[in-house]
Amino acid sequence: MQVRFLGHDGPDWLLRGVVTGAGAAPESADQWAYRLFASTVVVPSFSPRENGVAIALSIPDAAGR
Repeated sequence: MQVRFLGHDGPDWLLRGVVTGAGAAPESADQWAYRLFASTVVVPSFSPRENGVAIALSIPDAAGR
């Protein structure tokens, strides 16, 4: 299985993503994951957590935008 990892870091946070399947292929022109990351706003309003503990990510529905 082909896998592509995406990431962007900021002060005290790291946004990570994993793309699998056809979108992860080197020849793929599918850019949805990059567009999603580019349009994501990180609001670090949480208390510091232990290193390596993931924070749940929820994507709002189209009506909530």
